[in-house]
Amino acid sequence: EPPHIPGSARHGAGLYERLCAGCHGPAGQGHGDVRAFILDQDPIDLRREPILGERPWDQLFEILDVGEDRFHGGQTPAWGRILDDAEVWDLVAHNADLRDQPP
Repeated sequence: EPPHIPGSARHGAGLYERLCAGCHGPAGQGHGDVRAFILDQDPIDLRREPILGERPWDQLFEILDVGEDRFHGGQTPAWGRILDDAEVWDLVAHNADLRDQPP
């Protein structure tokens, strides 16, 4: 994981699998099994999202912490309500790894 992200991508992968993969898919491709039941459209493909390519890690932390709807057309839950800051940074680090994967 990039050293400038104060999180563990390895721990973030477990959190992602439990909390995010249902919508974003196991590899971040935007095709999770439960997305059709809770979203009007597919979530973004985290591997290809141009915004993530700009590496705005503080912004991504904020989105994951407090929730966001304009980032990808659906509602990102406010994970900061159930995760501490270190765990949110772990999700950020895992998202950085997903962004580096080929589509």
